[in-house]
Amino acid sequence: MVSKMKWQIAVAILAQTVLVFSFLEAQGAANEPNQWASLLASNDRKAREAALAWLRHEQVKLASPLELSNKYAIFLSLLHVDQPGFAYRASHFLGQLPEDSNIVERSHAILHKVATTNEMLCALAYLENARPQEFTAYFAEKTYTNVPTFIARTFASSEPLRRLIDKYHLDLIANYLAWKPSLTGSGIENPFRQDILRESASISHAILGVCNGLNTNRLSRRLILIMGEIGSSDFFDVLLREYRMLPNDRTAISIASCIGSLQVLK
Repeated sequence: MVSKMKWQIAVAILAQTVLVFSFLEAQGAANEPNQWASLLASNDRKAREAALAWLRHEQVKLASPLELSNKYAIFLSLLHVDQPGFAYRASHFLGQLPEDSNIVERSHAILHKVATTNEMLCALAYLENARPQEFTAYFAEKTYTNVPTFIARTFASSEPLRRLIDKYHLDLIANYLAWKPSLTGSGIENPFRQDILRESASISHAILGVCNGLNTNRLSRRLILIMGEIGSSDFFDVLLREYRMLPNDRTAISIASCIGSLQVLK
């Protein structure tokens, strides 16, 4: 169903590209990058997508950055476009072109004020390509928990944010393992457990790193429990090794959870 939807979107964008090309061709401007670039500010979503697709294709074909005369005006319009995903992608594309000092200055101003979602996405997307050191510096001043969710989601694969996520995960695991209930707090749940489970989609690598860095081959009960609750197949080999050294029901249940054959006991 998802693949079919993506195919339908691609066909719609291609059809719109043909229509826009025909319109520009009638005006004698079908191969004029600045004419296409001006459509990035269009109120028509399909026209915007078609223009961005054509510009990307043209840049690949030329094997060199396009020279656009209206980059700053386009960037300003992207700050207010009603489609954050497109604003990000178009700004990222602009960042691949020869640097525009006005866009750099405006991006700096955005990052030092209370900004809208679009403004933040546009500024960071542009700087990621045009000024990678400044893009990195923005994240260097933050902890992962202080990064807005939409920024964390959009730039999750970038190296600066990956470092923040890795540190957050390692600190979370360390706190989870080190936590001790108070003398009067028997039965109280480990407060870091839920935080780890919320990160279950991306924390497996960090947990494996902790397991492999232990001074002993034995895993703590807490590690065995949390790996079983997450239920990632990434943990199978580590848990199987533990079970072979010391067979027990708790490890067996976690192994079963990781291969999807049992639910973790709560």
